[in-house]
Amino acid sequence: MNFNKGLGIVGVVTALLVMGFLSFTFFGSKEKVNDNLATANISQNGEQVVPVFTDDNIGETVIIKSDQENYTGDLGIESYFSVQNTSQTDENFNIQFYFPKNVGVGVEKVEVKTANGWEDMGSLQAAVTRPEKYKNTKLIPTEFEAKDRFKASILSGETKYFRAKIVFDENAQGEFWIEAIGDKGGYGLLDPTFSHVNIRGGGSATNSNVKIRGGSSGGGSGSVVYDNASSGKCAGTGTGCSTGTSQVTISHTTGSGSDRSMIVGCAVSGPSGAAEPAISTITYAGGQSLSQKKSQGGNYRLEYWALPDGTQPTIGANNVVITLVDNLNGLNSALSCGVITFTGVDQTAQFTSSNNGNGGTGTTASLTLSANGANDMGFNFVCNGSSVGASTETMRIDATDDGNGACNTLGVATSAGGDTNHSWTVGSDSWLMVGGALKAASGAGGNVKFR
Repeated sequence: MNFNKGLGIVGVVTALLVMGFLSFTFFGSKEKVNDNLATANISQNGEQVVPVFTDDNIGETVIIKSDQENYTGDLGIESYFSVQNTSQTDENFNIQFYFPKNVGVGVEKVEVKTANGWEDMGSLQAAVTRPEKYKNTKLIPTEFEAKDRFKASILSGETKYFRAKIVFDENAQGEFWIEAIGDKGGYGLLDPTFSHVNIRGGGSATNSNVKIRGGSSGGGSGSVVYDNASSGKCAGTGTGCSTGTSQVTISHTTGSGSDRSMIVGCAVSGPSGAAEPAISTITYAGGQSLSQKKSQGGNYRLEYWALPDGTQPTIGANNVVITLVDNLNGLNSALSCGVITFTGVDQTAQFTSSNNGNGGTGTTASLTLSANGANDMGFNFVCNGSSVGASTETMRIDATDDGNGACNTLGVATSAGGDTNHSWTVGSDSWLMVGGALKAASGAGGNVKFR
């Protein structure tokens, strides 16, 4: 496929991960159980357990939440998680777990919360094949495999709560996925992490866990921490943005952590034979203005913007508004943007590295961030005329193909501190990349977490 403006685009960086909760309708004739925490009444060691961690919900009708993002334990953990069917259709779900290959880890038992307490879900079964349409948009790296599965029926609008006993070998650690596949098209995916902590010998507990996909966290280890992500794109008919489009508005929720930072990445493509209009302004919460940090041109333009050093994004749900200097013109035009917020970022100088690059035909897109320190966090945006596949990054943020523009696939990722070389497997076509590394504030952040 040639990399030109007549081709289709993946529209948006999703979170860079997005937490969009869909509305749903309750039907009075259907019995609902465990629809809220009061009904669930989950407790552990006398304390209420609240599943609150979730991540990229773009394109998902099933919202999965866990009580922790990073689990630690001595040869095992208990994970409490909820599964909410936000669609208007009752479904039977296969719920399965993915773990790193060649690592001694698996699910020993799963229970569901009922009015009478915890009920064993029975023997776990072999995994089922993932739906084809989610293999690229909801990427699970090939070094992970589905090992354990159980079945659950969940009504429209219903939330069910589960408890999984996960056991692992000493020194085992890594990411794991919980995936829900419905018999009527419902889908959800979540990925916390686990790590071994030796507490049997009376020694101090240590946690060297590095997360791969993200959610918010706090702490005090001096590392940059992923907070949240969201995305948006111009409206169109599949062949381009609507004529007259000059603005995209994205709702983004910023967490309350300290030393916050916001990054907005955008791909802009003009109609065939015409230059793409430049981005004029990007604002957040009605008055906080971002400025361009890096831009890479080609048959379209890829760039990222940030708030000034020392300006922290306003806490809570607010709009990010991206405005172009001129209207997009319909056919083959596109404007796709993603927003990410972080905590634990140095407020006097946010960036240690910033770079951009491009390449011709080939199957690897790469970028170097030479000063990405051990507690920092790198991020990058990539666009390719054919496809974006696997990444060396610790968190991949998938895009959504909207059939517009010159960039067929737009992807975003973040990387662990100390990772200076960033690459993606892409289709044999031209590619663009922009990225940077956020500097850790002294004593800020928590465990490094990504998606």
